[in-house]
Amino acid sequence: MARKRSLFYGAIQSFLSKKAEGRGQRAEPTPNPSKEGNRRQEAEGKKATETEQVQGNWLFLFLASFWTEVLLRLITYYFKTRINRIIQPTLSPRVVIGFLLGIFLTVGILPVFSKTSVASPISREQLEKIQTLQQSGRYYQACVNLVQALEFDREICQNQDLSEEFDSIAKKIEQQPNPVQIMGIFGNILRGIGRLRLAEEFLERGLDIAQSPQSEAKLSLSLGNTLRALGNRERDRQAASIDDYLPWRCMNLSQVEEIPSSATGLYQQASARYEQAIANLPPSSTTLVQAKLNRLSLALEMGDDDVAQTLVKEQINLDNLPNHQTKIYAQINLAKSLTCWNGRSSTEAVDWELIQNLLEIAVQEAEELQDKRTISYALGNWAGFYEYFAWLAQQPEQPTANNWSKKALELTQDALWYAQLSGAADIAYQWQWQLGRLSEVEENQQDAIAYYKAAIQSLKSIRRDLLTIDSDVQFSFRDNVEPVYRELVDLLLKESSPKSLNQAIQLIDALQLAELENFLRCDLSQLVNNQPELNQKQAAFIYPIILQDRLEVIFKLPEQPLERRSHQINRSTVEKTVKELRQALPRKDSSTIIEKAKQLYKWLIEPLEEALEKNPEVETLVFVLDGNLRNIPMAVLYDEAANQYLLEKNYALAVFPSLQLFDFDPSQEKSQVLAAGISEQRKVENRIFASLQVDAEIQHIAQVLPTQQLLNSQFTSTNLEKKVNSDTFSVVHLATHGNFSSNPEDTFILAYNELLRARDLNNLLRGNKNSEAIELMVLSACKTAEGDKRAALGLAGLAVRAGARSTLATLWQVGDDSTVKLMEQFYNQLKEPGVTKAEALHRAQQALLNDQHYQNPSSWAPYILVGNWR
Repeated sequence: MARKRSLFYGAIQSFLSKKAEGRGQRAEPTPNPSKEGNRRQEAEGKKATETEQVQGNWLFLFLASFWTEVLLRLITYYFKTRINRIIQPTLSPRVVIGFLLGIFLTVGILPVFSKTSVASPISREQLEKIQTLQQSGRYYQACVNLVQALEFDREICQNQDLSEEFDSIAKKIEQQPNPVQIMGIFGNILRGIGRLRLAEEFLERGLDIAQSPQSEAKLSLSLGNTLRALGNRERDRQAASIDDYLPWRCMNLSQVEEIPSSATGLYQQASARYEQAIANLPPSSTTLVQAKLNRLSLALEMGDDDVAQTLVKEQINLDNLPNHQTKIYAQINLAKSLTCWNGRSSTEAVDWELIQNLLEIAVQEAEELQDKRTISYALGNWAGFYEYFAWLAQQPEQPTANNWSKKALELTQDALWYAQLSGAADIAYQWQWQLGRLSEVEENQQDAIAYYKAAIQSLKSIRRDLLTIDSDVQFSFRDNVEPVYRELVDLLLKESSPKSLNQAIQLIDALQLAELENFLRCDLSQLVNNQPELNQKQAAFIYPIILQDRLEVIFKLPEQPLERRSHQINRSTVEKTVKELRQALPRKDSSTIIEKAKQLYKWLIEPLEEALEKNPEVETLVFVLDGNLRNIPMAVLYDEAANQYLLEKNYALAVFPSLQLFDFDPSQEKSQVLAAGISEQRKVENRIFASLQVDAEIQHIAQVLPTQQLLNSQFTSTNLEKKVNSDTFSVVHLATHGNFSSNPEDTFILAYNELLRARDLNNLLRGNKNSEAIELMVLSACKTAEGDKRAALGLAGLAVRAGARSTLATLWQVGDDSTVKLMEQFYNQLKEPGVTKAEALHRAQQALLNDQHYQNPSSWAPYILVGNWR
């Protein structure tokens, strides 16, 4: 009988499971902007399918209830006498059996409904709270509230990759009574926390189910904003630093800098989305006004003066907008665009008084709302307008405006007061920075320095919060963060006191750290050594700092105070020289290499030669490089007088992305090597990787030091993690393809069937429980993305995330033969007692240089040591 009961229950569970699986399946629409004409049909079909599913579920529940009653009668009759023997007489056997069978059937029926993931409706109050958080700039908290309302874990908002959760979240939203609205809200929130591609997917999904022109227009506007943010990100990754930044000064980007084609394409898509929004809306619509304003500002930014002129002549009407934060932001947006237009056009200029009135009204209406944050934003921008006028007064053939700077100073102080009152540090730092610029114009240097320092402290206070989101969307690092540091360094270096020099290098180091955190999207404070001791025997520290009008070189020798050397060379000249050298190196363009390397040697090393000669104990030059100097190896700098490369001198070389992130302690004994590599041609994530001669490379390492190997199919993230956790390795050698880029997703190391990114290396290599840190990580076949001015961030990011005390890597890919030869020499030297990692690399590179087959710098120069040189 027990077997019959088991078969009976098994048959019911099988039946229920099959029903649940069948009812849980449904086809999902694929987001595709090119199928906009079929959206309504798809939406109607989808709605009908969902209705059938719900009806089917309730029909199944009815049938289950009916058969429950039948089964109860049969089982009660059959087991009545047996049940009476084991239960209390006061309980009815029918009640007991019904209770047990009810539990069983509930367990079977519940999966039917959990498979369809029916979500509880989000209340109007919840949505209003979410939108309030969003409007106040608290995007992360808005995201948390929304995903929790959809019954997901809040941790989703911190995930870098939400591709696995995308479908389940989208399905929950589509079950809401107002799915299009929520899809749009979530897309805008995701844009606010920097998940731009995911935001694009949700907004596209919303367009697929939108059933009114108004809804489609709102989503098109949001998509335009998202595509524009993507374009800005691509531009900033490859663009030079900004000098003399003024928020209200508008420049035609196509004339002042190279815009990558990837960014241009995204800007064009954004413009098309704005046009779609404009075409679908009535004249009185708030969304129409926002779309026109954003279309106008983008046209001005891209130098599309024809489109800009048309929109300016239309005289975008803001009168119909309700007195709300949206209207105030729209007024400021329009005022900025008209100011930009006046800077371009001398014949079609808008009356300056009109622009001033827009800003004055914005402040008045903000005060009526009694929202301190909005009041601060309006006052600060009004002050920014006057700051721009003060700048205009210094330009030839411009109207005089002698008192604008003082007016701007007063308004900015009021704006800062309101920002601090409302706890809005993200706005406060902008006004502190603005006060620093204005104080400098007034030649009040001490006040200027104080305001700049306050701005940096405010930035630090919000940076930890910004790291949970991709702050580049709200705070472009290039436009809104980096200039604050550089302008303060410029101010400090107007005098040469030891205190000023020390503060300057601390600021540059803090800037490097902030840039790395911004790239990695993580807080590195737990890795920071607060006050690195620069007084190291046998090492000199060199800080080249690229400023707008000069190149500063600050250096520290053992037992000596900080010193500086200045060159009156503007930023563009330095960056052009570096760019041309970097392009020539992998192409073996010897004449260009020598020409540009000579120039850089004169700027960076020649002024230090006399001081270095007086300190013969210095064996290693440690560089903390600035800007695109990070993309070239210092070993290639050429001394014209001595007719030799820096490599040929008696100095080992090392590079630090930030001195705060690495210790200077002597290296531990090299106990064991974990060597992993891929010799086969591979295709991973639609990228093809050529075969490499890694066998000889790894075999030689095994002859020099105890080595465990993971080759080809054995080289997986799982196996790498197991090895690291099961044994102690002082060296991890990865002989495989890799790429360094300013885009974290394009920074990776190739494993057999996957690409390991910085965050993966953090999880895999920092999991080593058997030792404090890996002594050395070697990446022997990597390259930096060509044309990417900030590509070296990728290398620094991998080095920091891997947790190794030092990383040896290549800046561009070189031939297998030279790689094998260099690695043989490097490990031969590394095993010698008392030889530092930097000196081992130095000797290995010299061996290549002295080989007639590898004398061109393209063979020996790309290898650099990042981190601890000892």
